[in-house]
Amino acid sequence: MAEEIEPNGDRRILGSLTFRPWEDDYFYLEEISKNSGIPVRTLCRDLISEAVRARKQPPVNYEEIMHRLELLTEHLQTGNRRQEEFLIKYDQNEEREAQLKQVMIAQLRRLGGVLAEVLGAAILVKRLIWKYVVYEVLKGLKYPESRISSHWETEIKTSNAESSERLKQVDKSLGNEENGRSGTVSKR
Repeated sequence: MAEEIEPNGDRRILGSLTFRPWEDDYFYLEEISKNSGIPVRTLCRDLISEAVRARKQPPVNYEEIMHRLELLTEHLQTGNRRQEEFLIKYDQNEEREAQLKQVMIAQLRRLGGVLAEVLGAAILVKRLIWKYVVYEVLKGLKYPESRISSHWETEIKTSNAESSERLKQVDKSLGNEENGRSGTVSKR
């Protein structure tokens, strides 16, 4: 028999071996050969090679496998416990975040109220200055009453528009417009 070399080239066939398989094994081998297109000889050689490799393997140590499975189970249980602890801490952090957000919103609303009061006080001071200082200075400079009144009305309109715009900005920054609230006022 001519020497055959396996397709991957790392093994070679040394000689021929004759054996007689069991009847049911033979029919099974023929069926596999017919379905796969591999000759029975090649099929038998491959099966013998697989059997020899299996015999060369060390015996299965079931105790070692059980020990490794137990270790793996412990690691999985530890991982599950840590995941549960993480989820609990995550939920607690979400609750804290929600509480802090509520506190911050309340503080911002208070600040908005204070800003509105300061703005109101600034408007009042501006009007008082106009009424008792600027009005008197213009009157002392002999400005006509109609011209002083015209300046006063212009100043009041400008002041009111500016104040209204500032209050809207405060409300918007506090999110009151989105929540249907407007006119930030301190409730002390």
